[in-house]
Amino acid sequence: MNYFNEWINWCDTHSGFLSLVLFLITLLIGWLGGFFKYIGQKPKFTPSLIQGPSFVTIVPSDTKFEGRSTHRVVISLYLSIANTGSAAGSIFSISAAYKFPPTSLKEFFKSRWNFIKETVALSDFSRQIGDHVKVYPFIRQKSFFFDSKGSTYFRVGEIHNGITYFENENLAYGSHRPIVKNGLIKIKLKIIDSFGRQHIKVIPVPEVSVEAARLYSKHIGNTHSSSASIPGMSPETAASKSIPSGAL
Repeated sequence: MNYFNEWINWCDTHSGFLSLVLFLITLLIGWLGGFFKYIGQKPKFTPSLIQGPSFVTIVPSDTKFEGRSTHRVVISLYLSIANTGSAAGSIFSISAAYKFPPTSLKEFFKSRWNFIKETVALSDFSRQIGDHVKVYPFIRQKSFFFDSKGSTYFRVGEIHNGITYFENENLAYGSHRPIVKNGLIKIKLKIIDSFGRQHIKVIPVPEVSVEAARLYSKHIGNTHSSSASIPGMSPETAASKSIPSGAL
């Protein structure tokens, strides 16, 4: 009891000092709360498919590899990307991946996601609807039709719609092609923001024929075949250099 009374008397005597200590503690707690709130703010890009040219197609090539036919995998995604995070941010890069069948027991237990970098499309994507033509925008690429480029900067809550196009740079052969289940192919979409953070989502995408894909753009699958050339090599040799080991 005496100790409690002494403590009360000490507080009465040193009230100014206690007020200063309480003020500093309150100030520190407020500063720490604001600091952790600030570092916790970050963008979060949430992609989803919307109705339009979203598909995977296998484009056959005229190039032969050891007498075998070759092909190129093409992915088109018509996306709605929303920034559902707590801070504004920009998209630095977008890539897409598909899984291919294992060719050995060792490969069966490994991750078989084959990533493709975003590719420049040779033309806009469009579709005839009655007497009108619907032209689809790009997320990042400049449109040939509108002479405009999609914005990669997202404010909090902002949504951008557009196409991202992916075309395998290397030709493949045999069973090195996406795994199809019930007409759908699982595509892993990876968005990297300007802070280096990854935003990943796996999306089922329908497989379509080349003819159906080219209803949106007649240049589907032609970007790398149009630009691929190696000085000092014949087209056949240059093409064979780009073919990785596939599986039959």
